[in-house]
Amino acid sequence: FRTVRRVERLQGGLDSPWTVMRFEFDAGTGAAAEAIFIPTYDHSVAAWVNGRFVGEAGSISPPIAINGYHPALFRLRPEDLRPGTNTVDLVVAQAVPGAGIVHAIHIGSLEQLETAWRWVTFASIDVLRIYNGLFVVLGAFALYVYLQLRRESVFLWFVLLIACCGLRNLDLLWPQ
Repeated sequence: FRTVRRVERLQGGLDSPWTVMRFEFDAGTGAAAEAIFIPTYDHSVAAWVNGRFVGEAGSISPPIAINGYHPALFRLRPEDLRPGTNTVDLVVAQAVPGAGIVHAIHIGSLEQLETAWRWVTFASIDVLRIYNGLFVVLGAFALYVYLQLRRESVFLWFVLLIACCGLRNLDLLWPQ
């Protein structure tokens, strides 16, 4: 696969929840253009290739989905591409107005990019789920110790801290 850098920012900015970014690539060079992989974006993203809609990760219309740090993979159909230079327009939407974040996209074979998508999903989402699972186990143990030694309130405070951390991470665990 090959990395494609942003050509220009078409619209959006600090006062707008939407930012449109343009990327260009040549379909005739390098790896086959079967998919677009976006390793990270903030908060939702939709993609068009040569004016044809190819996919959306999260809702870009209000209410905007909050999918920070989740990867996106869009499959390309043969009719989406044309010989020579192709244009990818990304609409990046944020629940809080600001500059949309997409640094680079990758275009290549579906097999390679699906593998990359799985690894990035594991690193950015699944590890957090494992971390929260360990927090639940640790919190249950601390609650058990508190119930056995009621005079030690520090264990109850620790359980409350773990519960707050878990609630804070809920929005990062399930893509909307």
